[in-house]
Amino acid sequence: MTHTHDWNTRATRAASVFGESAAAGYVLGGATAFLSVVIAGVAVGGGERWGGVLVYAFFGAGIGGGIGLVVGMLVGVALYLVVRIGEPRCGVRAVAGAFPVVALGMTLPVAVLVGSVAGVAWLVSVVTLDAVLTLVGAKLIARHYLRRCEPAHVH
Repeated sequence: MTHTHDWNTRATRAASVFGESAAAGYVLGGATAFLSVVIAGVAVGGGERWGGVLVYAFFGAGIGGGIGLVVGMLVGVALYLVVRIGEPRCGVRAVAGAFPVVALGMTLPVAVLVGSVAGVAWLVSVVTLDAVLTLVGAKLIARHYLRRCEPAHVH
């Protein structure tokens, strides 16, 4: 008796979207924090002390990666539900189109909260980088999702 599993089901696609969202949250959270610290450091005149700015940037990347992982998992839960509930009702293209909206709707409030702890340069850099990187990440996850929905071509 052989055991086979159909890897192209709605449940496996939803689980894949969750996993990709968590991973993207970790990477993009760290990147956002690193770049935000560098941009804010240069904007407030810390450019002459690059060593200190980079040390803070690496610490910020670690913290940002942790926050990004948690937020990515929360976004992943929402996207999991969007796939499971939305796919049979709206179709795969509409579900994939909703990914950026859901992701931005969940990450921007966190970015504003994190950005509000310091000056305007920090707030603008965090929110801008979060929006751009979240949009790119959500679009990539949507593209991977659409590829998984295509039937496999056997030669």
